[in-house]
Amino acid sequence: SLNLKSEIKNYLLEAKGSDVADLYQALSILQANLESSNDLEEVKKLIPNEHVDVFSLAQIFTQKKNKLFFNELIKKESSVESLRYLFSFMQGHLLKLLKSDEILAKAKPNLYEKQILEAKRLWNDQEISQQILFFARLEVEAKKRSQTMLHYLRLYALK
Repeated sequence: SLNLKSEIKNYLLEAKGSDVADLYQALSILQANLESSNDLEEVKKLIPNEHVDVFSLAQIFTQKKNKLFFNELIKKESSVESLRYLFSFMQGHLLKLLKSDEILAKAKPNLYEKQILEAKRLWNDQEISQQILFFARLEVEAKKRSQTMLHYLRLYALK
C-alpha cells in the first residue's frame, strides 16, 4: 500500500490526468521503485509529466500567437484525452474573455484574471466567438479520436 504526500498525489493527477489506466500504471511504477521516502523529485524522475500546461497555452493563444500555440501542441505529442481537456478548457477560457466585464467588477482580480483582462484588449467579441466554436469542433474530433483533429493541428501550425 502506498502512502503518498498530498503534493505527490497532486503531481500524479496533474501528470496523468483522470485516465484511470495511466494513474494505475503510475502507482504501480511508484510502488515498485520508491523506497520509504516520499520525495517529489524522485517521483518526477520516475513519472514524467506528459500533460499539456493549459494555462500557459491559453496565455499564448490569447496573445494571438497561434503558430506558437499549435507548434507547442504538436511538439508535446499529448494524449487525445489531454488534448480534449485542453480544447474544453480553451472554450471556458475564451468565454471568460467574452465576459471580462465580470472580472472588472471584482475588487481584487487574481493573476489569471488580470491576464484575461490584458488579453481582452487584443480581441473583439466576434473573434472570440469564432475561436470558441473552433475549439468546440476540435473537442468533438478529439472525443471521436479522429485523425482529422491531428490534421487540423498540423495545418494550423503551418499558418
